[in-house]
Amino acid sequence: MGCRNSRGLTLRQARFVREYLVDGNGAQAAIRAGYGPRAAKEAAYKLVTTVHVKAEIERLARQEAGESGVSRSTILSELMNAFDLAKAKSNPSLMIAAMGEMAKILGYYPPRGAKARKPPKRGNAAFAFAFDALSDVELIALASGRAMSSW
Repeated sequence: MGCRNSRGLTLRQARFVREYLVDGNGAQAAIRAGYGPRAAKEAAYKLVTTVHVKAEIERLARQEAGESGVSRSTILSELMNAFDLAKAKSNPSLMIAAMGEMAKILGYYPPRGAKARKPPKRGNAAFAFAFDALSDVELIALASGRAMSSW
């Protein structure tokens, strides 16, 4: 079965966790941790869905965030500043880029590999759908605070 550390991880799993935190690329982290290149994607999927590995990734990510002083709210605040600057310079593409990044952080985009949900027909769940379902015109209208008649 192999030696396990105090968190219940094998040495190779622990190395995968450290490598995964470098760039978030599971397949490359698996290769760097000693898994074979041909099976790296499958190994990465199995690893990030393993309870102990997933918990350790989350724990170390929180620890790194705390040490660096970067928080979710700090990132959102800076992205909002970037959005405001792009708006002041009348640059819609940068405004959309900033909104897209904020949407990712806020969870409006589905995780990679997940199927996007259909927008709700009516009700309070209007913002539950993914921003990527919106056209550029709709995103610009949303960013500028104008309501779309089709909403």
